Amino acid sequence: MPVITGTVQQGATLTVGGHTWDATADTTYSLAWLRCDAGACAPIAGANGAQYTLLAADVGKTFVAVSTAANVDGTASARSAETAVATMAGPRWKTLPLISNSSERVGDTVTMTAGTWSGPVVTSDTTELMRCTNVCVTRGAPNDKSYTIADSDLGAILRVRETASNVGGQSIVWSARYVGPVVSAQAAAGVLSSGETALRNAQGSTLATAKLSAPLARAAAARPKATKGPKVTLRRSGKVKGKLVAWACPAAIEAGANPPPCSAKVTLRKSATLTLPAMVTGKVRVVVVQR
Repeated sequence: MPVITGTVQQGATLTVGGHTWDATADTTYSLAWLRCDAGACAPIAGANGAQYTLLAADVGKTFVAVSTAANVDGTASARSAETAVATMAGPRWKTLPLISNSSERVGDTVTMTAGTWSGPVVTSDTTELMRCTNVCVTRGAPNDKSYTIADSDLGAILRVRETASNVGGQSIVWSARYVGPVVSAQAAAGVLSSGETALRNAQGSTLATAKLSAPLARAAAARPKATKGPKVTLRRSGKVKGKLVAWACPAAIEAGANPPPCSAKVTLRKSATLTLPAMVTGKVRVVVVQR
């Protein structure tokens, strides 16, 4: 019997499989999708492949796939179970929100541009500038078009978060591009490679050095059930005065996705260790800020 899999929601694609026939070599096969309303089902014009993408007209309906085999001895059909009722989808992003390039320094101004959406009509749409360290917080007012980087943004990356809603639900996306980490004489950042990596501020001075405890790919493979991820060891430069605060985050950011998980912040006196979440893979960015 055919089996339909997939999310029964506007814009999603259903797939039918799991059906085979014990038949002669001259047998031909066909597949049809049926749209059902209150138990009455009718073929969907042009829907005769293994997949079907749900349209706005499909909301509130259920679906059946019918596989038919025919040869000189006759015709037989097998019918799938009826799906759940198709629901309306939340907004789907067409283009992501944008943040302008910047020299990533305090006093610079960045600009934000909202993304665009496809699918059901959006009833509300809000963009916000977010300052992300090991957590993300809102900067400025909703739907602001520009923002001036402040001292409190040191060490952070700045991204745009956009939230859109309609009767089908709510969708949240983030800009793929970001500004930062924001550096100055009091802040430094670096992406770790093999050996120790110097974390230099905007003037070229080393505030600290950082080293990854093990290659991430190997560490992840060795700890399939671990609750803690790879570690970064930090060592403070002997010439640096004042309080140093440090954290580490995955360097790669997936387009549209939420910020990746980071370590907690630590105070760096002489040395310190940053522990990243267990799911972290790929390159790591370390930030240190002088308070």
